[in-house]
Amino acid sequence: MKKAIRKDFFMEIKTSFNRFLSILLIVALGVAFFAGIRATNPDMRLTADHYFDESNLMDIRVLGTLGLTDKDVAEISKIDGVDEVEAAYSTHVVCDADGNELVLEAMSATSKLNLINVSEGRMPQSENEVLVDEFFITTTGYQLGDHIHLESGTNQPLSDRIKGDDFTIVGIGSTSYYLSFQRGSSDIGDGEVNSFIVLQPELFQMEAYSAVYVSVAEAKDMTAYSQEYDDCVDSVVNNIKKIADKQNQIRYEELYNPAYDKIQQAKQELNSEREKAEEQLKQSKLMLENSGLSELELEASLEKLAAESDKVQEKFEEAEKQIQESEAELAKLKMPKWYVLDRGSIEAYVEFEQNAERIGAIGKVFPVIFYLVAALISLTTMTRMVEEERIEIGTLKALGYSKLTIASKYILYAFIATLVGSLAGAALGLKVLPMIIINAYKMMYPNIPEVITPFNWYYTVLATVFSVLCVGLATFFACYKELLAKPAQLMRPEPPKNGKRVFMERITFLWRRLSFTWKATVRNLMRYKKRFFMTVFGIGGCMALLLVGFGLKDSIFVIYTRQFDEIMLYDASVSIDQEATTEDKAKLQTELDEIEDVSSIPVKTNVIDITFGEETKEVTMYVPMETSYLKDFIVLRKRTNHEKITLTDDGVILTEQISKKLGIDAGDEIIIHEGDKEASVTVSAITENYMTHYLYMTPELYKELFQEESEYNSFLLSMSELSEKDQMSIGNRLLQLNATTGIDYISNFKNLLENVLVSLNIVIWVLIIAAGALAFIVLYNLNNININERRRELATIKVLGFYNPETAAYIYRENIILTIIGSIVGVFMGIFLHRYVITTVEIDLVMFGRNIDFSSYIYSILLTFFFSAFVNFVMYYKLKKINMVESLKSIE
Repeated sequence: MKKAIRKDFFMEIKTSFNRFLSILLIVALGVAFFAGIRATNPDMRLTADHYFDESNLMDIRVLGTLGLTDKDVAEISKIDGVDEVEAAYSTHVVCDADGNELVLEAMSATSKLNLINVSEGRMPQSENEVLVDEFFITTTGYQLGDHIHLESGTNQPLSDRIKGDDFTIVGIGSTSYYLSFQRGSSDIGDGEVNSFIVLQPELFQMEAYSAVYVSVAEAKDMTAYSQEYDDCVDSVVNNIKKIADKQNQIRYEELYNPAYDKIQQAKQELNSEREKAEEQLKQSKLMLENSGLSELELEASLEKLAAESDKVQEKFEEAEKQIQESEAELAKLKMPKWYVLDRGSIEAYVEFEQNAERIGAIGKVFPVIFYLVAALISLTTMTRMVEEERIEIGTLKALGYSKLTIASKYILYAFIATLVGSLAGAALGLKVLPMIIINAYKMMYPNIPEVITPFNWYYTVLATVFSVLCVGLATFFACYKELLAKPAQLMRPEPPKNGKRVFMERITFLWRRLSFTWKATVRNLMRYKKRFFMTVFGIGGCMALLLVGFGLKDSIFVIYTRQFDEIMLYDASVSIDQEATTEDKAKLQTELDEIEDVSSIPVKTNVIDITFGEETKEVTMYVPMETSYLKDFIVLRKRTNHEKITLTDDGVILTEQISKKLGIDAGDEIIIHEGDKEASVTVSAITENYMTHYLYMTPELYKELFQEESEYNSFLLSMSELSEKDQMSIGNRLLQLNATTGIDYISNFKNLLENVLVSLNIVIWVLIIAAGALAFIVLYNLNNININERRRELATIKVLGFYNPETAAYIYRENIILTIIGSIVGVFMGIFLHRYVITTVEIDLVMFGRNIDFSSYIYSILLTFFFSAFVNFVMYYKLKKINMVESLKSIE
């Protein structure tokens, strides 16, 4: 008996291989997407962690306001939990690259931590050699063997910090410390570090180290970004902080005591010299008085002596003044402070984690819906299979087979299809999807050398168990329902469902105008309610997923179009040296006025903090000197209706994203912190903006708040009529002026953002393609079930004289109506899902658009109908094979 069941089981797979394959494929697709997207977040972290470990990226960085010494290094080395310690020098310098002033971070070469990944050439080995950043090469055009010239960028000579100023490029490399294109900020040039260079440590003419890098024991065995890693590092951070006060006191005394002793010695020497001078003056006067000179000669000699005495006294006063200045300078010496920072202080490190979390956020929503649709269709397929084989089940039961034996055939059928599909989907999804997404993000993080995508057993088991339980339980309950019936009842086919009056029949004027076939179509749709709702949900879910994919594309790309084409209209900003003379600033203004096709507006721009309630956030403040011209450079408007906003003295204007983060509405009061100045001000309006946070204020309001005039430190330039090359040429011309410290081109931000958007675009197309594949499989399964359910009905209408195209149209009409209804439902599902996903994946500094373009609705609907039409085309050949003789067979 068991042999017969086994044979029947294998024959079942062979005869219904299309059904078996469809279950396998839909489960594989659901599992691949579920496991692949879910695993991308940990895979991104593993990829970064592998790179950090290979380059021995420090776990802790110690900075000191008065630098750090070898004694500090020795004490840090003794701390429990510390593995490796290495001190390093660094300073910011300026390099001229074809007339464009670049700010570089000059770093000393290290041998233990923060190792450089050399892509070309080698590390510097002599005093006149330098390794440069890969980003420096791509942006400047320098090559191996070229010479670069460095300058201090300040009033102090470069020789105070670095020995030499001309170096030969012998190597090109990257570092995991700078994972992205961002290199940090600087107090020279335009305030932004453009690249880094590496020099031999012996070249740095600095009395103290700039930083001490620390690696934590056992931290390398843990995954970066994990709570375990953070806890391990935090414990060592706290241990280092415990010795900070002691080491700071030692450092303070090292600097204070020698200077104090030197001043005291100078005072003693000055007093001694003064006493000697006074004694000599007395003796000289006494000698002159006893010299027997005439009264006129004596008077002349005494005047001469007095003049010499005055000169000596002036020297003493000058020396005393220098001592007082030294004392004042020494009094300014404050107790040093240590800053013990972990990797969380590295901007790119945190940014990469945020990107991984955004993919994780998508993975919590998108794949679940995707998987749910796939699981429900599989459930429907297996339920229908059991219902189709009622007669066979009744026969087996009549022959004496147990319920468990009979049910095992269908449960095993579902189990094998689901298990194979799950494992195949997991193997594909866990390797392909993370690889595609992480490689897309490598456009933002080009330094990452290798993508790590291990086989994630957790998500594989989770998806497989969920699939097996979902389909297996559905199969079990379907079998259980049938097995409860008596064999005689099972061996008779289940009677077809009775037709009922539908709602449309009550609309008589409309119902009378329908043809017979359309009336049959409407009745059939309502007759099979389970199939109706399952098809609508299946098509609606796929349509929603497609719409979310296209909508994400629209919402992300709107950042590029609206931010730089509609809001930020200026093309460049010129930074002004605040120490420049009034004449130099006037010369810059004159130069700007004389250049054709260039308009400019002076602004004060500064990074400030704003506080609302208990939260404080950083924003960039703009104070235009002439508010009436601001609209030509920056557009202030509401996002919903694009109504223009006017900058007035009644309050400040805040950008939308920061307002939402802090819960600020128009009319609320916030506190502004600029340095040590603080003021309370009303937010008069909220303006549309997509990148970073801004606050706009009139110069009159600034004066009222801070009791001082706002001094402009930048010019915004509009050069829309000029090519990018001409804009660069004008920028180089302005950089030759003494008042100009740097120029930021909007085109650079555009190019950087374009790279980011392209990487995200690849991720979005993965979502769209996967949703499209799901739509096809769902429609194929539902249509296949529909035709199998109604074989006798379709054979009967063939007997009644319907040709094959007419028979197909009988089914197609239902499919088209269901596709239309499903698409409408999918539109509403997609809108809500899109809004949820957008608000979930947004980051602090970037606001995504809330829009879904009309074209996205069209594309999603057209793709859904394309898949529906393609499935109808495939099903046509199955309809042709239906034998009319089936309608003549007795239902008994």
